[in-house]
This record gives sequence, structure tokens and C-alpha cells, in this order.
Amino acid sequence: MIGTPRLEEYYLPEISELLNDEESQVRLEAIEATLEVIEKLEQNMLEDDFIPSLIKGLDLSQAHDETVVRMSKIIGKIVFKLSTFDLHVKHKETILAFYKAMVNHEDE
Repeated sequence: MIGTPRLEEYYLPEISELLNDEESQVRLEAIEATLEVIEKLEQNMLEDDFIPSLIKGLDLSQAHDETVVRMSKIIGKIVFKLSTFDLHVKHKETILAFYKAMVNHEDE
């Protein structure tokens, strides 16, 4: 799929739509799918679609515990892959706030 025209013509628009879904579990699935092809994406797609969905996923006040656990398992991979585009620094405060909120979260 990576490197094929089908990725850009079919899959990326679908993933983009799922990244903006109202359901947090659907957005999380789309985040995980995006991580598989993130190196092939244009920076504007990352900033317009992926980052806003990621930020929604980092909001612990709106998240269910299962979502928080899943996000905490993939956040390192996200930060590492965003570093390829220097986007990890741009969103450093939001990412660090997620870690701080996890540490202070009422559930272990």
C-alpha cells in the first residue's frame, strides 16, 4: 500500500475523515493507522488532519480510561515520528501536558 497511488487516492482521504470522527475510539484507530504511513504524508496533511486529532486524543478530561491507556502506549512512537517533520517541538507543551496529566490522573 505504501508508495502506491491507491494510498493517496483512496486510503488517505478515508483516514483523514476518520481522524476527525466524533468517536474517540475511531480517532485513535485512525491515529494508529496514520502512524504506519506517516513518513509518506505531506506536512500539511499532518498539520491539518493528524495533529488536531492527536490533540483531541491527548485531552484527558474528555477521554475514557481505555483511550488514555492506548494513547499512552503509542505517544512515544508518535513523538518520534513527528520529529522527522520537526512537529514534536511545535507541539511540545501539549504532549508534555498529556504526560503530566497522566502522572496526576486519579486512576493508576
